[in-house]
Amino acid sequence: MLDIKLIREQPDLVRTKLTQTGVDAAEVERVLEADARRRKMQHEPDDISARFLSRSSGEGLAELLRFASAARAFTFSRTAVFSGGPSSAN
Repeated sequence: MLDIKLIREQPDLVRTKLTQTGVDAAEVERVLEADARRRKMQHEPDDISARFLSRSSGEGLAELLRFASAARAFTFSRTAVFSGGPSSAN
């Protein structure tokens, strides 16, 4: 297993080594793109919480509830993809 930090910091080295083992170098790009999306998504809850705390009206609460609902849906779909189904017991 490769450390994501190594892939981020030395993608050319990782591409070269993977190519030598028969793995398509484009896999590195896919991993970096997925990592960038994941990192962006990690910051969204913090941004929404900050907006919620800075507002005095119910708008912030409504936005927080919308995000929580979307986060639950994302978690459910991610669980289904990576575990083979939402009720898969491995």
